[in-house]
Amino acid sequence: MEEGVKLIDVEDLDEANSWAFDYEFECINAGYGDRSGQSVIGVITPHAARITEVGGEVTSAIMNQKWDMMEQKTIEPGAGRLIFTQLQYGA
Repeated sequence: MEEGVKLIDVEDLDEANSWAFDYEFECINAGYGDRSGQSVIGVITPHAARITEVGGEVTSAIMNQKWDMMEQKTIEPGAGRLIFTQLQYGA
C-alpha cells in the first residue's frame, strides 16, 4: 500500500476564487464514513476525492463519486456524475 494522499490535479473553476482539487489515496478498510463499532473488511482500497473550494471555503467533498464527505452520506446513483460534470465544465 502506498502511503499518503497524492494531489493529482488542481483546476481553476470559472467562478472567482474557486478551485477543485483532485486527490488519490489508499485505505486499509473498504467502505465510507465512520464505522466505529462495526466489523470492517481489511482490504486495501483505492480512493479518489474531489474537494471544491469557493472563496476560501470548502463547498463540496466527494469521494469516488459515491460518498459525500461533508454530509457523510451516499450520493444517489447518477448524482455523483452530475456533481463532477458541474465541477469539471462549470455547468
